[in-house]
Amino acid sequence: MGKILSADSKSFVVVRKKQFKANIGVALLFKKPEKFKENYTEYFEDLKENFHTKNPRYTFKSRDIKSLFGHNESTKIMEGFASIINESKVTVNFVLSVFNTKRLKEVKYYAKDKATKTEKPMKFIDKLTSYFSYITAWKSLKELGLDNIDVYLDNFDEQELTYAWDELIEENHPVIFPKGDQVNMFISAADIVLEYIHQRIMEYNIRLGNTEMYTLNEAHLGFKKFKVFYSGNRDVKYLAPYSRRKVPIKEYLVRPMIYLLPEGLMGKEERTVIEHSPSFQYLLRFASDRNGGLKFISFEKDTYNIRENDIIVYFGDQGRKKAEYLKKELKYPIEILHVLEIIKSYETTGV
Repeated sequence: MGKILSADSKSFVVVRKKQFKANIGVALLFKKPEKFKENYTEYFEDLKENFHTKNPRYTFKSRDIKSLFGHNESTKIMEGFASIINESKVTVNFVLSVFNTKRLKEVKYYAKDKATKTEKPMKFIDKLTSYFSYITAWKSLKELGLDNIDVYLDNFDEQELTYAWDELIEENHPVIFPKGDQVNMFISAADIVLEYIHQRIMEYNIRLGNTEMYTLNEAHLGFKKFKVFYSGNRDVKYLAPYSRRKVPIKEYLVRPMIYLLPEGLMGKEERTVIEHSPSFQYLLRFASDRNGGLKFISFEKDTYNIRENDIIVYFGDQGRKKAEYLKKELKYPIEILHVLEIIKSYETTGV
């Protein structure tokens, strides 16, 4: 396993005298991924044992930590996780994006198309939020001078092409994981570290800036390998979409993909019910063990993208009929599993 860089991002909004909006992200560079996997797994297995938490998973996002172990304990847990980052010799790259609106009056979209569009910088910040995870990865790799890196990204909304994306895919190997922060420990780590940093920024009322972030790390974060990169006015050419054509996310999806096929018994709420069910915890574990992605299938969008060794998980007779129709009559090269088969395999092994 070669070097891996994983990234996650979020919107940053503070209201003082007036509203301040930005985007922040974390890109973690793993030079020894296998060592980190060992440390990560041991850390969360110990936590589960100490808190008497019975959960088949070993990959958690920051929100899971709060719900499983308690809000009051989550900060201590994330502090402990920072020690795992240091022990694993992971480099934490923090990327912030703020625009000087006195100098940047408007942002131009679709520069390669005939019909260009302009947008106010504050509106552009909102748009950038939906794909800032890969911007974080791009900016970090560019500043670090690295290429030929496996870049692990959580699924992001389909967006128009940017020069940042073009550079990222030209020189590196992006892999997109649906439910990435819950099934892939590298993306999970980026999510946890980002939340930890965000909490500290808010707790100590830190101004977003390179110097301030280095000071915050020395005083309150404690990462041994910590870098800060700013992506602002000078990067707009790379950040704004140059064409209305979309990023072909399907070409970069991790394999295998695990598609969930609900029964259709509960209307729009069924997906939410499934995601909050005990069974879903086993499905997340299954996706982690297969090093795959997890999503509810869309027959309109996903059927043309099914690949060999992808898996469809069904929940009842209606789902089984549809899955078998796809496999037997329509010859999609998929594996079919019932959710209870997956659960039983883990219960049998005592997970």
